[in-house]
Amino acid sequence: MLQRYVTKGLISISGILIVMFMHGTVLHADTTPPEGADKAELGFPSVGTKWVRKIVVHGKDMISTRTYTVLEESTHGGKPVYRISDGVKISLFDKATRNLTARVRSGEELNSASPYVPVYAFPLWVGKSWKTTFAYNDREREASFENIVWLGRVTAYEDVTVPAGTFKTFKVEGTDGGVKVILWYSPKLNIAVKSSLERLPGHYIGPGKFTSELTEYPAK
Repeated sequence: MLQRYVTKGLISISGILIVMFMHGTVLHADTTPPEGADKAELGFPSVGTKWVRKIVVHGKDMISTRTYTVLEESTHGGKPVYRISDGVKISLFDKATRNLTARVRSGEELNSASPYVPVYAFPLWVGKSWKTTFAYNDREREASFENIVWLGRVTAYEDVTVPAGTFKTFKVEGTDGGVKVILWYSPKLNIAVKSSLERLPGHYIGPGKFTSELTEYPAK
């Protein structure tokens, strides 16, 4: 597992990563795409855009749907952020990188990453990889994690079919050693249309898997 410091209790960062599947300090990244490569530049859905996802917790027969809405931009920690509401919590995304930086509920910060969770490293192209470190703080459980090393890469540019339709996507894979995330990111919609988060064998909670698919876009 990763080198982490925990102030109280032992938890994982899988909760905040689940939000991503629905740069920190870059230690290494491929910065030059091959000539003629398909690329996805950083983007974000416009304010007011809504979409619906189906989320499945495998092994527990749990299926739910969530509606997400893009809110007006704001600031967090002195930096501009995008905001998305799921009806209960608001997720904040670093505007410069499109990566998750915090979640809040009723104006109270639930958890945060410093400077953010490095799931994406735009622009994306097949073959790109990055190794990044960040910290995570969970205020609800009074726990913190430092020196989390994230390994990310783009492994394919492919068509993906979900209930909402068929989309050209970049397949983005990442892991911190205990959790593995796969996202199929649509540059047309500027969101992931399909995703998977898996707690790997040896994870202290035990193995587990969550998947998500886009079922309606845009939602009315």
